Amino acid sequence: MCLAGLIVITAVNLWGIAESARVLMLPMVVFLAAIFGVIAVGLVRSHPAAVVGTAQPARVSEAGLLLATVLRASTGAVICTIPYRLTSR
Repeated sequence: MCLAGLIVITAVNLWGIAESARVLMLPMVVFLAAIFGVIAVGLVRSHPAAVVGTAQPARVSEAGLLLATVLRASTGAVICTIPYRLTSR
């Protein structure tokens, strides 16, 4: 279905600039109206859409695990680039 949509858009674009602009204007206007509608509803709404549970602070062990994971991931990325640096000289 997505491939069919891409084929249709490609065919419309091959028609020419003016014709494709006329055809694609309505979907663009609908998309922009939906985006601005969501923003307007979010600004007007006085309460959150959903409240799940209660807010709890992160425990030290969870924060430490996150920090360790981030540091481990960043060190691995540096190690992956070392062979390239050694061979590129």
